Amino acid sequence: MFAAAYTGNVSSYYYYKLYYPLWLLFWIVNVEALAWLWENVREMVISFAAIYLAFALLCFGNVENKLQERSPLLVNANRGNPFFALYLLNEEWLRRDWAQFEMPDGMFSLAEYVLERDGERIPFLTDIDQYPYCYWYEALTGQDSSAYYGWFHPVDEQEEMWESGGIDRVAVWKSSSYYQENRKYFRQFDKAFENKDCVVIDVNSRDR
Repeated sequence: MFAAAYTGNVSSYYYYKLYYPLWLLFWIVNVEALAWLWENVREMVISFAAIYLAFALLCFGNVENKLQERSPLLVNANRGNPFFALYLLNEEWLRRDWAQFEMPDGMFSLAEYVLERDGERIPFLTDIDQYPYCYWYEALTGQDSSAYYGWFHPVDEQEEMWESGGIDRVAVWKSSSYYQENRKYFRQFDKAFENKDCVVIDVNSRDR
């Protein structure tokens, strides 16, 4: 996978997607190693545990900041806390209320319109806070819009991308901040399709 990423054959998404099996393998190997050490050199395991416990107490007990507050001779410095960043990110996604991303009726009618266009590519634009709607759109239409996502490309970059990609129409999700903050811009184009949730604009309907 590293070689494929290095040669540009896979994206970072698939490259880093391996962290789940890699972490699982890591824990299995470490548990087996600890079991062997416990049976053969128990003192080493105890000493390692004591060292890690000391560092954990310093970190989670906020000892360094407390020392800095007591002595003006100690200069405070910014420090990162990435120890459990991976787990915290996963926890945040697991605890997210996905019910708010249930597919609205407007997505069905949008998908019907796109499918009736006989394979015409119509990118779907929204913001990262409504990212699950991108999955709905891709699942219903079979079209991947990742090259046009609003959180990667602001509106001032989109027209050049539309022209180079041979795009005639784009779909924009109305409740997204991407649409709300650029409503005046999108209203310069003729509407090819619209419902209460989204609008499809004709990108060739305005003089560039």
